[in-house]
Amino acid sequence: MYSATQPTSLKADGYTENDIMDFIVKIKPGRAIVAGSMRVSGLLNVQVNRKVGGLQNITIDDKLHLDPLVGIHSVFRSINTQNMNSTLENIQGYGRNVSMARQAQYDMNTINSSAMLQNELCGISNVYPLLGNIKRDDKHYISFSCLPQFCLNMANDNLHQSKFPNVQVSFTLANGIEAFYTDLLNNSDYMAGNSGYTDIKYTLQDVKLEWIEVAQATATPVDMLVKHLFSQTINNETSYLNVSTPQMYNSISTSFIEQSKRNSIFHNNLLCEKVKGLDLQGGALQILINSQDTIIPYEIKDYEETAFNYLKSLNGNPMKNMITNEYLNNLMSFGIGFQLLTSSNDRLAINLKINSDAYPNNTIPAMDAFIYINSFISM
Repeated sequence: MYSATQPTSLKADGYTENDIMDFIVKIKPGRAIVAGSMRVSGLLNVQVNRKVGGLQNITIDDKLHLDPLVGIHSVFRSINTQNMNSTLENIQGYGRNVSMARQAQYDMNTINSSAMLQNELCGISNVYPLLGNIKRDDKHYISFSCLPQFCLNMANDNLHQSKFPNVQVSFTLANGIEAFYTDLLNNSDYMAGNSGYTDIKYTLQDVKLEWIEVAQATATPVDMLVKHLFSQTINNETSYLNVSTPQMYNSISTSFIEQSKRNSIFHNNLLCEKVKGLDLQGGALQILINSQDTIIPYEIKDYEETAFNYLKSLNGNPMKNMITNEYLNNLMSFGIGFQLLTSSNDRLAINLKINSDAYPNNTIPAMDAFIYINSFISM
């Protein structure tokens, strides 16, 4: 049976950056939510703040995009999930996590051709659907439907009412410059002219959280994957990423972006950039557990092995992914990760030795590291 609910606080003018959309999910006794069936649907309008004319609907000449792997998920900064007022997961940096997961499961041809992902506004040509084909008053909207990558959709069995009697899911919306970017250059004639713009605004309308529920007499044990984000910075030849793990984890996955490219309309804020110089003289990569133990008793000195371990940390598909593609790994799908034995409350340290010869003027740019601990809970 199909079910749906609207946000608890309805906004006639729609939801936009930094808003929080709260959904309450209650089902009747003797029923269960089908695992992996929860979707968010609605309408999206995108506008730019032009130098002359102010806020206006975008045109094809604005060359605006969502991240091709993430699509509409880009507008969700975080998702908080609670059951009976107890937090199950609070995933920050949500869009980046979706990008990393899809790098491990899809190739670019699938991203561009999948009907499911087209509904999520994914693909390298999403500049076109963003223009909108539904007109309301003076705004143009495009419809979307996406499958959020959060704990309730990562359960290994149905979510029975007796275990999940009162669920609240809260989506915090990202800023326009976090979610969207343009191919145009800052010093281009277009951006210097009257049609140039300095800011991106978006609105979500008719938003619903949907799911499928079935009759189910008894509850079964449920395991759910959950994510924990830690953010740190690297900017010198010897850098350490140190984190303390939560209870019950089995892998760590990290992606990077230069600080200078964040929060700019001229760069993809979810880009997963390569850390160069790990394979040159003196360069290396190593993970330590509790300062002494390690699953790999040697330093990794080549990018092929780095990519293989990163793919495993994301439980990726070795036959279809972007991480082991050398060209895409250099361009947009680099990361560092390790699959570990199931453990808890450990101190993990990733040691990066970077040869600065790989960078212009031997200067390593400051890079933000997004470290996701892949954990799980049982109910």
